[in-house]
Formats: sequence, C-alpha cells, structure tokens
Amino acid sequence: MWIEIYEKNQENAFPLQPLPSNCIEEYELQFVVWRVKKIPKSQGEKIDISVKIEISQNNYKSEDITDIHYNSRDGNAVFNYRFVEKLHFPNKFNRLTIKVLNNRTLSSEVKAELNIDLTNYLRNIRRKRSKIQKKKNWERLTGKWLKIII
Repeated sequence: MWIEIYEKNQENAFPLQPLPSNCIEEYELQFVVWRVKKIPKSQGEKIDISVKIEISQNNYKSEDITDIHYNSRDGNAVFNYRFVEKLHFPNKFNRLTIKVLNNRTLSSEVKAELNIDLTNYLRNIRRKRSKIQKKKNWERLTGKWLKIII
C-alpha cells in the first residue's frame, strides 16, 4: 500500500480518481466473416472452404464454425457469417484464433490461420466504458487474406 500525505492547501492539486475494480465482467465480441480469397489449392483441384474461430481464456475455450463453401475453383469464398462470443475480463489469457479450413479431406486441413490477442481491446473497453468498432478490412492470415470486421 502507498500513502501520500499533503498539506491542506494542496488537496485540489491532485483530484481523486476511482480505483479500477477486479470484478470479472462479461463482454460480447461480435464480428463478421465476409469473404476469403486466394486460399491455396492444388492445380485443377476444387476446395471446400469454411472458417473456424476459437476463443481461449484461461481454462475456458469455445469454438464456432461457418457453413461450408463447396467446390471453390479459385480459392475464394463469400460467407457473410456473424460470430457472437461471450468474453470475461480481467483474464490473463484472451486469444481469438481464426482458421480457414479445407473440408474436402477427411480431417479438416488448416489452410491459413490468424491469432489475435484480445487483452488490449478488453482493457480499453473496460477503461472507456464504451464499445470499440473497427471498420471492415482485410486481415492477413499466414500468407493469405480474410475479410473480417471486428
């Protein structure tokens, strides 16, 4: 604990500030996967594309997946799929993982992946007590592109 003692005439020089709470609060993450493009495939092969997300927080993990875009010949797919996930903060580990999958094989093959640390986003939301909205943009996934809005 730290205590500072001031003279009576100095009390207005340092206004009181509320202390942050350690109570765990629930937040909601909403984002849309619009489309993916240039997903690698073999020559002449078709690809069945889906997008999977994983939310990891301390001992909690949730997963969700889009529908499958069948028979893509050029490695592009259009989804317009909205993800809504519950998050809790403060946590030491807040990660969003986005994977582009090829579902044509027996086990879904990961073609591209993006990891986003959500800690700073959640810290800013908690501090400002307002939502954060980002514009639609392309996010780079291990060499390929995925159009998302977070």
